[in-house]
Amino acid sequence: MYQPIPPVSLYASYSRSFQPSRPFSVNTDNSPFKPTTGEAFEVGVKTEFLDGKLAATLAAYQITKQNIIVSDPDNPGFSIEVGEQRSRGIEFDIAGEILPGWKIIGSYTYIDPEITEDTNPDFKGNIPNNVSRNSASLWTTYELSNRRLERVWIWLRCYICGRQAG
Repeated sequence: MYQPIPPVSLYASYSRSFQPSRPFSVNTDNSPFKPTTGEAFEVGVKTEFLDGKLAATLAAYQITKQNIIVSDPDNPGFSIEVGEQRSRGIEFDIAGEILPGWKIIGSYTYIDPEITEDTNPDFKGNIPNNVSRNSASLWTTYELSNRRLERVWIWLRCYICGRQAG
């Protein structure tokens, strides 16, 4: 991490991963799966404004994984290994306090996924299943500053949770 000026920090990250294959899981030809390996690169900038009440992060990343186990489209109930998948993307996060006690967090991610290598040439260049190109989230919280209101809120949550549990 490098901070050229007080409200701005630049950062870079690199990591590698290794996940052994699942015990007793095998290919349709009864051979064991290879371990899943991967590496990730990320660069970004973090900023803070309004005395820390507003913060934002913008990041670009690339994640590459090899030997990923996925459902076999030709044999339901079985799995196969995909040679290599790569995901590149950009993520933007913003968090801040709108009013005293009211905080909000929002994020947006764009992902460009691709199967980059495989023994089956039909898979190469395809988009992996269950990967959304666009993703967004919004989260908000409000902290009660009045002790009486806090007790009412706690009682109300307990009452609602108790009724749901019964």
